[in-house]
Amino acid sequence: MQKVPLTQEGVELKRRELEALPEAEFRNQLKEIQFNFREWGLENFKLNEDQVAYFKEMPQEIVDQQGLGIAIGFDYKLEIRLTTPETYNAPLASKRRTKVIAEGSGTWTPGEPVHVNKYYIGVSYTIPF
Repeated sequence: MQKVPLTQEGVELKRRELEALPEAEFRNQLKEIQFNFREWGLENFKLNEDQVAYFKEMPQEIVDQQGLGIAIGFDYKLEIRLTTPETYNAPLASKRRTKVIAEGSGTWTPGEPVHVNKYYIGVSYTIPF
């Protein structure tokens, strides 16, 4: 699979690439996203040095939450909205603070599959000045 830019357009390109895979390979990719998101993200998105370093240092809990949310989004064809801060090359970039927001709605009845209406994960970064 090709590396795509970490932009909204890149996410949509990656979605189309995944959806074009045979079902078995699509399911394997979803497992990789859910359980190995850090490595999958590094292999599938073009990141600058600062982004790579930050992604590698991101707490595992956040990476796991993102992987789960992204896998659900691709699987259920939900909107995946990438919100990024302004592009910059400041030396303080590695000292960002992170805020993760996860929202969703749906229903579940025992013995029935989960019905997901929407699922949204937002990550924002703060640069101290």
